[in-house]
Amino acid sequence: MLSLCLLVNCFALAQAVHYHPAQIKRLAALGKLWGVVNYFHPSMGTGQIVTDSLIVKNAAFLIRDPSATTFKKAVQNLLALLNDPGTRILEKKQSDSSILFTSNPTRPVVHKMNDGIWYIALPTASINDPGNLAIPDVMPNQWMEAKAIVLDIRNKSSDNTEGDYLFLYEALPFL
Repeated sequence: MLSLCLLVNCFALAQAVHYHPAQIKRLAALGKLWGVVNYFHPSMGTGQIVTDSLIVKNAAFLIRDPSATTFKKAVQNLLALLNDPGTRILEKKQSDSSILFTSNPTRPVVHKMNDGIWYIALPTASINDPGNLAIPDVMPNQWMEAKAIVLDIRNKSSDNTEGDYLFLYEALPFL
C-alpha cells in the first residue's frame, strides 16, 4: 500500500511538469519494462523481491529528470534489483550494417549475419535500376557461400505497383 501511495505522489508531481513526447515515451517504457519483469521474470514468483520496489524509486528518479541518461540509469537500477546476471542491458552500436534498408528505397543491401546466414533486403523497386547489379553479393550466383538466405522483397513505400509487377514477372523467376 505504501508503494502505491509513493507511486501516486510521484505521478502527481509529474502532472505539474510539461514533458516532451520523447520524455513521455521514456516514462511509459519504464512502466512497460516493469510490467514485463513483474509478470514474466522467474524471480517474481519466489517472494524474494517486492515488485513495487522495482518501479517506485526508479519512476520517481525518472520523473524528476526524464533525460535519456537518467532513463538508462533507471532501467539499469530496476534490472540490478533482480540480482540476476542474465537480465541486463546489452548495448549494440548502430552501424550501416544494422540498417535493413538504405536511405535509397530502390537500393538493395546485403547483411551477412552470424552462422553464414545472409539477410538480403531486395526491394521490388530495385529491379528498375540496372546499377544495382554491381552491388556485391546481390546477384543469386554470388549466394553459394551462404548457409541460408532471408530475402526481404518489401518496399519502403507501398505505392510501387509498377516495380512489383516488373519484379514478379522479370526477377522472381530468375531468383
